[in-house]
Amino acid sequence: MKLYTFYFFMLLHLMTCCFAENVTFTPRQSISASVAGVPQIASDASGKYVYAISEVVEILRSSDFGVTWTNTGVSFGAAENPQITTNSSGQYVYGIWRDAGTSKIKIFFSSDFGITWTNADPSVTIFGDGDTPQIITDSTGEHVYAIWTEGFPGAIKIFISSDFGVSWSAATGAFTASADFPQIVTDDSGKFGYATWHSDVSDELIIFTSSDFGNNWALVVNTLTASKPQITTDSSGQFAYVIWQILGGVVKILGTNDFGNTWTFRDNAWQGDPLGGALQNIAANSSGRYVYAHWIDNNANIKIFVSSDFGSTWRDAGAFGKATVPANNMQITTDNIGRHVYAIWENSSGNITIYFSTDFGSTWTSGGTFETGVNPRIITSDTGQRIYGIWSSTIVYITRGISSFFPLTLIKAKTI
Repeated sequence: MKLYTFYFFMLLHLMTCCFAENVTFTPRQSISASVAGVPQIASDASGKYVYAISEVVEILRSSDFGVTWTNTGVSFGAAENPQITTNSSGQYVYGIWRDAGTSKIKIFFSSDFGITWTNADPSVTIFGDGDTPQIITDSTGEHVYAIWTEGFPGAIKIFISSDFGVSWSAATGAFTASADFPQIVTDDSGKFGYATWHSDVSDELIIFTSSDFGNNWALVVNTLTASKPQITTDSSGQFAYVIWQILGGVVKILGTNDFGNTWTFRDNAWQGDPLGGALQNIAANSSGRYVYAHWIDNNANIKIFVSSDFGSTWRDAGAFGKATVPANNMQITTDNIGRHVYAIWENSSGNITIYFSTDFGSTWTSGGTFETGVNPRIITSDTGQRIYGIWSSTIVYITRGISSFFPLTLIKAKTI
């Protein structure tokens, strides 16, 4: 065992001292000619299978690492707030949205890598009216969680499926009667669920947890004023983090290290002002050790804060320029080990901008600027090697990123 450990660290040393890592992004690529907004994107663990959804509704799929894209050919109608998720193999895919005509919640699922799709509620008797829906699945795709509000604001509704999206049931819990901007996540097994939202009744941050695959939920947090919270969890469900903005423009973070039983503040009382938008967001690696927070401060500066100790202490990652005011969505994501981190936003000129780090957030490099656009999102594969950014600019665009190593001997000295 000691010999294997020695060889592992020797290999790691050789890679870091003899090879350099390079991350490159392709120029923007149109994946649909349809006029669409608020696109979302998801991929399997390897980054081979990639799925995109927009308000048309149009679901697009790629099975070659985002090089070519095909329309599923299904007529879904028009939508608001579409979301998409997939399991680690990419075989099971789930889309959710609010029907723009009827205001009903629509969930469609695929069990063949996005080739064919099935309506989970063809009789329109299960889900009812809804707004701002979210959907997530576990690593196998068996357990699926969906959340939305009945109206905006409205009563919180959580529905779960434990058979790959075939049948659905309402979860049990004393959920808020009037709320907005709900979010939901689960661990790799699907056993532990975390849901958060802003209560329109008390104006507080609300967090509910479940430890039985979403069947029953318990209130664990109702504290402070809150605006558009975001949530993330590690692969086991032991660690979870919630970021939000309180009255006065202060960004706050709560965290748990015991599967949601107890929560503590994990911030340094930094000042931030997300300009009235849901721009604060957060990402954690699979162990929960490395946590990355992203928002806009009250001077329109892009902020990225980094924690390498489970959110106990935080470090400002530096200057990244200014954002568009008012800005649209922005996002940060990381790989399984937390080494590769990618962030996307609209800069002060309205251009889509990507920055990345390959050393656990210590140093950051520009990944490029990609013309004007709105509502950018970014995801990465489990290894951090494959990266996909998506945004809308009348039509939907993506950029594909790849992280690769090359020998330092290929870097020739420049003669002066």
